[in-house]
Formats: sequence, C-alpha cells, structure tokens
Amino acid sequence: MQEKDLLEEVRGLIVERENALIARFAPRSGKGDRADVVEEMVEAIVGLIRRSLAPIAARLRELESQPFRYDGTYESGKHYARGTFVTHAGGLWHCNLPTESKPGTSDHWTLAVKSGDRR
Repeated sequence: MQEKDLLEEVRGLIVERENALIARFAPRSGKGDRADVVEEMVEAIVGLIRRSLAPIAARLRELESQPFRYDGTYESGKHYARGTFVTHAGGLWHCNLPTESKPGTSDHWTLAVKSGDRR
C-alpha cells in the first residue's frame, strides 16, 4: 500500500468515528478545530505505523540485498557456507551453518522444498 493510500485510509477511519475520537482527543490536544484534531490524530497514527514497520522494512531490505545462492547438487566433502542452497535426494536444502555434512544428517541443513510426487 502506498503512503498516500495509507493516509487516506487512516483519515477515512478517523472521519467515520470523528465524534467519539474528537471528544476523547480534543481536550488533550488543546485544539478546538475538528480538522486540526483529525490531522494531528492522522499524523500520530501514521507515525506509530511507520515506527512499527521500520524493523520489518529494514529486515526486508537486508533479505532482498542477499542473492539466492544455489550451489547445485550436494557434493560429498565440499564445504558449504551459511545461506547456500543445494539439491539432494530430490529436495532443496538450505545451509544454516558452515558445514561439510550431508543434508538431512544434522541441524546444519533445513529442508526448504520437499521432493515432489513423480507421476
């Protein structure tokens, strides 16, 4: 959702409940004009949403900056770095910790995609 759409949605929700919100919020804000109070509430709510979503946005940027690292079919004795994916026994495996172990034999690997039904 775009920020402009979010602002409009929040503004719409506030206007729908305007009388109850104004009665609660106006005495604390020191403002009497309904439009000013609504705008102040919108800014407060949007600020809360931004602060709440900031860690999620940072994590998303981090994840998107890391390419998907597929290292082909598992090879015995090869060293695999954390974050690498390999195929083994028909499944796709994610390497959780640096390892030379075979996928499925330790907690160094997590099965990401199970092999499909071959019909």
